[in-house]
Amino acid sequence: MVSQPPAILLSADDYTSSVVAAVRFGNDTDTTAAVAGGLAGALYGVGSIPAEWREGLRLTDEQRRMIDRFAEQCAARSADVHEA
Repeated sequence: MVSQPPAILLSADDYTSSVVAAVRFGNDTDTTAAVAGGLAGALYGVGSIPAEWREGLRLTDEQRRMIDRFAEQCAARSADVHEA
């Protein structure tokens, strides 16, 4: 088992594996998984988050629109960085 939280993200191959490994790490699992999920989302992209996980969130329509806009802006900036 991985002994340090940063190594969890680096030892996983995808978003789901990163978050599951963070939960299995123990301690403050909700916070650890939230941080790992944020980092894994940045690394693997929003499309890597399982649809059933995203659909299970209790969000208003406005919150969903804001998240979608943010994801689109991140993708556009990522494409700009990779082109440079």
